[in-house]
Amino acid sequence: MSKIVRNGIISLVIIVVLSALLGFIGVRGIPMILLPLLFGGFTFYLLQMLSGNRAEIQATPAERQAALAVVPAPGTALLYIYRDGFVGKALGIDVVIDGQPIAQLKSPRFAALTLDAGPHVINAGPKGFAASQARSGEIAFNAASGETIVFHLAMSLGAIKNSVVIQRELLPEIAIRKLSSITMVAPARPMAVPPATTP
Repeated sequence: MSKIVRNGIISLVIIVVLSALLGFIGVRGIPMILLPLLFGGFTFYLLQMLSGNRAEIQATPAERQAALAVVPAPGTALLYIYRDGFVGKALGIDVVIDGQPIAQLKSPRFAALTLDAGPHVINAGPKGFAASQARSGEIAFNAASGETIVFHLAMSLGAIKNSVVIQRELLPEIAIRKLSSITMVAPARPMAVPPATTP
């Protein structure tokens, strides 16, 4: 069964149940018709927005602490990318580095991985129906050998579309202390990511 059919069935059941409940308690007229439709429509929209979410694999607290204490090997850099805002917190944001899917982050979550030194590009945005409602973010950066890099993902509300904003933390050591209390998501590619090639 496709997600859109499943979401439609769930919303229809909510409309029917809420209509029956309002009828049972004696509500009549426009509220009896309008309230179930509004609630069912909102439920369908919300389920569609979250339809691109995937099941996440969480790291254990020990794995999280080990990831935060890693020292990068020569020729590599450490990358931490996290979310901690309230806006869109249940919506999974897919993180892609140099075309390779890395992790999907809800809020508050973070992922850590090792990068080869050199130029890289991060893309981040939702999938599924939510992709039509939010602009993806992109940022290019250079990873120096032995460097620790932290990026923060945030959802910025817009009049027509929301946007994913990617910001590099200027003080990574302070941001890393914050990560010690945030759930870590195991990255899809924990190994080193080679630098992006330039034509």
